[in-house]
Amino acid sequence: MVTIHDIDKSRPVLILYSSGTGGEFITYTLSKVSNSFNNIMRYTNTEANQTHLTCVLDYSAIWADQSDTTTWITNRHLNNVTGNKRYLFRDHPGEHAATLYNKHLPNLQVLHLTLQDNYDYYAKLTFAKLAKKIDCSAITFDFVKENVSSTVTDVLFNRMHKWASAYKWVWLHELHILNDKLKSNASTEFIEHVDSLESHIQTQHDVIKYQSTMLATELNQILNNYVSIDITNINSSRKMWTHLKQIITDIDLDEAIRCTDIWQQLNKELIEREF
Repeated sequence: MVTIHDIDKSRPVLILYSSGTGGEFITYTLSKVSNSFNNIMRYTNTEANQTHLTCVLDYSAIWADQSDTTTWITNRHLNNVTGNKRYLFRDHPGEHAATLYNKHLPNLQVLHLTLQDNYDYYAKLTFAKLAKKIDCSAITFDFVKENVSSTVTDVLFNRMHKWASAYKWVWLHELHILNDKLKSNASTEFIEHVDSLESHIQTQHDVIKYQSTMLATELNQILNNYVSIDITNINSSRKMWTHLKQIITDIDLDEAIRCTDIWQQLNKELIEREF
């Protein structure tokens, strides 16, 4: 069983990114264009151009016990994501998680994907991929297991179903947020369904902007090995990958740019189709 000490000894790399800005795709691409890293498992939703990963560490939002690092380590396909190279994983940015990473992973290199503009683009992209209405009568245990969490329990499902039953329909992404809160034992008291997609997009715009600016400044003060990587340019990923190659020197630059620019073109087509 891999431990947090084993992970730290590998000189691990963490990709921080705002939800909707492609952090899982970029993390996976990095693992494939560099020979430095252990394997990462990927599932791709081709229709929505989505990438879902299994890394050695889960998202901090779903750690069952933040003070117990054994709960940080994934329990899904663990043997397929361990090895003798550097560990690479991803998370959404947050001050509390940053403090815990600094405490338990002193050798961690943090690469934070940030924007100087195009917040609205990524906010729309988020919901071009996630905006799916779910009739509450369709929310069964099997539906949640297939569409929200493969590790759902009876207790978690019952709490999710109780929340959803107050509404006629909900957004699928609201169920994902609820699931993360329930798995981490966080309060769900203030989670409410919001009909307006425009409201969700505006909120996402504001979150991405805050995490790329004010929060980035705070994280730079908390984390020992922190670098902000500019991903503003949605037409070419060359600047982003050139900066990353300065840190991870064995990156195949041309292949990284090629894969990312194709992915971004598919994103643009998805936005045009959905909006």
